[in-house]
Amino acid sequence: MLFKLTVIATSLLCARLALAQELPFSQARYDAALKAKMPLIVDFSADWCPTCRMQKPIVSSLAASKKFSRVTVLIANYDLEKDLEHSLKVGAQSTMVVFKGGREVSRAAGVISRSGLDTLFSQAL
Repeated sequence: MLFKLTVIATSLLCARLALAQELPFSQARYDAALKAKMPLIVDFSADWCPTCRMQKPIVSSLAASKKFSRVTVLIANYDLEKDLEHSLKVGAQSTMVVFKGGREVSRAAGVISRSGLDTLFSQAL
């Protein structure tokens, strides 16, 4: 019985994590999402950035919500992903680049309000 409960609890946890589409950036994930024309947001974040720290819980909440369950959020480390920053012409941390149908449709920097981030996420759908 304990084994069965453990399996059920693990399954529920995995199902919950499957909704959360917030993942660390990798070139393979980025390329696959664009190729599949998935709703995608690339979030350029830095640990030292106060705006990024304020955005993080809101972004995580939105990414885990049912409304945005189809949106994948790739968290790109602003200090490390220089090639990606150059290719997307990103010049500041706390920048989010929104893709829909494999093409960039919007971008914003420094948005910290839940309503502003909700609007940004909606543009990916």
